[in-house]
Amino acid sequence: MKKKHKLESVLLRLGSIWNIITGAITLFYYSSWLQQNVLIEPVAANPSSLFTDRYYFQSIYLFVIGYGLVFILVGAMNFFLSTRLKQEKIPVKLIVWLSIWALISYLTVDVIGFVFYFATVIIFIVKNMAFKVAKNQYQ
Repeated sequence: MKKKHKLESVLLRLGSIWNIITGAITLFYYSSWLQQNVLIEPVAANPSSLFTDRYYFQSIYLFVIGYGLVFILVGAMNFFLSTRLKQEKIPVKLIVWLSIWALISYLTVDVIGFVFYFATVIIFIVKNMAFKVAKNQYQ
């Protein structure tokens, strides 16, 4: 008997969409703001700081781009995983992956992403426990 997971699928999709949105904001808006206000304008005002400051800010700029790309890729992957939830028992690997991503969201102060992923993990754990108890009762 295959069952669709409604609430947890919706929460996982919302979390993944949120990751894609925050990744896009970071990648397109914040990185361009950072490049314009930190890399271009200060160097034009003070050309003597061209080499030292530019090196450090270029590293920060590349980190911001990588951070945004990671959020977009993880969001897309989690959205794909949310479309594949058709098993009765949720794989433990998926629970561990979402737990790790909830922890990353918590550590990066992404409160909305943390709430979505943490709620999904709790629901998955409770449902897996319920399936285990139901399986033991019928044996």
